[in-house]
Amino acid sequence: MKLAEKAGVKHGVVQDKLWLPGLLKLETLKQAGFFGRILSVRGEFGYWVFEGDTVAPQRPSWNYRKEDGGGIIMDMLCHWRYVLDNLFGRREGRILLGATHIPTRWDEAGQPYYCTARMRRTPPSNWRAAWWRTSIPPGVCACAATIC
Repeated sequence: MKLAEKAGVKHGVVQDKLWLPGLLKLETLKQAGFFGRILSVRGEFGYWVFEGDTVAPQRPSWNYRKEDGGGIIMDMLCHWRYVLDNLFGRREGRILLGATHIPTRWDEAGQPYYCTARMRRTPPSNWRAAWWRTSIPPGVCACAATIC
């Protein structure tokens, strides 16, 4: 942002994701106490974009090329930041793992190109464990673990 401001470039993030039906429902459930005390939040995001070989893609080809300033992380993570902040409050820490599952796409002229915005050769995995201590009766273990 500092570089954009120094260059006199206007920038910003349209906060349109806050009004997606699923996120509105999530906020309603949270406000109603449906989830109880929220100890952690995990989100997974991806959307279907045609590769361009048989059906025209819905996203421009520069979006998948790092050398052209593209990448879904640069495109979408600014949105998920304000979603987290607005739904759950400011986070103390964040972890991000990006992957390109379709390495070759076709551009607007029908030419194949290699996606350079983010590459990872192995499927993403997640291991999370948390233990907390409160006034728990003897013999009861309070712990949580998630393996994906």
